[in-house]
Amino acid sequence: MGGRPGTAERGREPHRLHPRPHPHRPPDRRRHRPPLRRCRRHLRPGTPPGRRRHAPGRARDDGSIVVRRLAVAFADDDPGDWAAAFPAGEVVVHPPATPYARCVATGRTVEFGGEDALDSLARRTGRLVDGVLDHTSLLAVPLTARGRALGYAVFSRKHGRAPFGPADAALAAELAARAATGIDNACLYRREHRTATALQAGLLPTRVTVPPGLRIAHRYRPARAAVGGDWYDVVPLPDERVAIVIGDSVGHGVTAAAAMGQLRVAAHTLVSCELPPAEVLARLDAIAQDLDAAQFATCLCLVCDPATLRCELACAGHPPPLVTLPDGTARHFAVADGLPLGVADPAHPAEYEQVSAVLPPGGVLAFYTDGLVESRLRNIEEGIARLASALVASHTAGGSLEDTADGTLALLADQQGQDDIALLLVSPEPR
Repeated sequence: MGGRPGTAERGREPHRLHPRPHPHRPPDRRRHRPPLRRCRRHLRPGTPPGRRRHAPGRARDDGSIVVRRLAVAFADDDPGDWAAAFPAGEVVVHPPATPYARCVATGRTVEFGGEDALDSLARRTGRLVDGVLDHTSLLAVPLTARGRALGYAVFSRKHGRAPFGPADAALAAELAARAATGIDNACLYRREHRTATALQAGLLPTRVTVPPGLRIAHRYRPARAAVGGDWYDVVPLPDERVAIVIGDSVGHGVTAAAAMGQLRVAAHTLVSCELPPAEVLARLDAIAQDLDAAQFATCLCLVCDPATLRCELACAGHPPPLVTLPDGTARHFAVADGLPLGVADPAHPAEYEQVSAVLPPGGVLAFYTDGLVESRLRNIEEGIARLASALVASHTAGGSLEDTADGTLALLADQQGQDDIALLLVSPEPR
């Protein structure tokens, strides 16, 4: 980073993202305006043993602040042991009189010298670090986002270089503002991801009740980056019948997870009332239209009688189920497609066709979500064909239905992590 916009320097100085009194580096005489030498960012206050957590970047009652060093970067000519002296992740308490605490408390840039940095370090650790006094010009710049002080960044220059001027302070403030926005967005994303993960984990069934005459295996694999809205449910019905519902709320994050939760609970209630699959989807469509305007979902509902293996099913834009046959082939299980839930105009509600089909003895019926078949590398038809091949290979290899589920996911390992994946296999007990 050059002292003037657009300038750069070979072997540019490190940026320290964290709270400690880092030595500051002065600008390089090779440039008319030397670069900002280093910056240390302090994120939200840490929670050392025996201390209460305080609001991010906010001074405590005594005016001191608690911060955690987020990251540190050093110039090439800094002593090698400084990384150990100023470790990332260290929790630091700054008294109210320090430049760091004043910076956070006032929300303004504070300029200070190496003596203050050395005093702060010595007071905090009882140690002296060689080279700190070489940094004669330092800036503590607040990291502020949405009106909250998240912490601060420190920039420094060594002696022999021009001290920071107004233009440098303005540039440092701009850099700190951009960094604060990124940090704040990351914190928001982390909180949302945790909320969505907890919500989804609490709603997905950990175990299913399997009626006599059927075997069921189920798997769920979350996406690595963002939580989606995949869900499924197995609901026992009178006369030892069973209803199976699988769906996918479009999108990721809390909105998708919340929609998934509402639709899953509604579907569970509707099928428990012994409504036929087409009626279940029609009512779910009406419910989905009351959710977020941009939220819709796919869904497939099936009711199976294990005594006759006859299935009644209806589909709302969901990928078609597959059935593997004893002869080592696989095909689509009969299903009529319909509009996804929440898409139709309330004045002209969607109509869902209900079809009947028989699960062949020795066959395996597979329900899944699009995360298992969609990819940037291939279209969904090719993905469904790959899934069919994986199901056949895993089923013909022998073993239990659980082994078939694990084998299928293992053969499609390249699909995992990009999106949520749900897989549910149903097979009749051998007679």
